[in-house]
Amino acid sequence: MELRHLNINDSCYYYLVEKGKRIYVGKEKPSDEELQDLMKLKPQITDKNIIELLQDVQKEKNFISEEDLIRLSQNLDIPLIKLTGVASFYKSFKTKKQGKYKIKLCNGTACNIKHSPELLNYIETKLNIKSGETTKDGLFSLEVDNCIGACARAPACMINEDIYGNLTKDKIEKLIEDLK
Repeated sequence: MELRHLNINDSCYYYLVEKGKRIYVGKEKPSDEELQDLMKLKPQITDKNIIELLQDVQKEKNFISEEDLIRLSQNLDIPLIKLTGVASFYKSFKTKKQGKYKIKLCNGTACNIKHSPELLNYIETKLNIKSGETTKDGLFSLEVDNCIGACARAPACMINEDIYGNLTKDKIEKLIEDLK
């Protein structure tokens, strides 16, 4: 069994190879002890390995490009359809470039009752994009989320990691202008 690495963008990914089979190890080179433990395992690519690999690739630039998927497929001998299937199935994986500010508008029950669909229309008009899109200047991405866990502050949204609640059109206007 052999430890190999693959460079994508500015990152290095480690994987083990035995008789053409590969298993993703991670971005950190394993210690000799960890490597011995890993070598006791029968290498196999699983959905868990693929999810971890895609998470690491996405961390670098906030999305996974088609070129990244092709390179991973070719170098790790994972069928492209498998990688694409996992990347497109999970909502947390982004296959399009994301804006500097990622707006997640909550549309859970509490937010919906307090008119989040109207706020969505307002944001879409204000930014001239639809949910799932990014502004031409690359500043904002917009998506709707089923629940962000801020029901007491409904209607609410997240911008990157920050939660904003009790939203109105005026508050949204100010948020967007302040971020610009």
